[in-house]
Amino acid sequence: RRVHGGYSTQEVLLRQNDDKIVQIKGHVGALKLMSNQIDDELQRQNQFLDGLNNEFERTSSLLAGAMRKTSNLLSQSGGTNYLWYFVFFTIFIFIVLWYFSGSSS
Repeated sequence: RRVHGGYSTQEVLLRQNDDKIVQIKGHVGALKLMSNQIDDELQRQNQFLDGLNNEFERTSSLLAGAMRKTSNLLSQSGGTNYLWYFVFFTIFIFIVLWYFSGSSS
């Protein structure tokens, strides 16, 4: 039986299926491209986070060394008063920095 301009129903359905397959291939290609871009971005972010982690470890070890030296210095000088001066001075510096960073914006 002939329908749709001389083509049989089966031929029309086959052409429609072929068209859908082409569309699906296009969507699959787009998804593949997006997944590759996501993978690239994740690799860049992992490298950044690894570098950040290394910097935190390095900073942490430097801070631990500074605290150890400060502790040794305070214990050698017997200066618990110096420790309190240091704590209050540090708090004062943070307050001043906070005040000036808030007033500039």
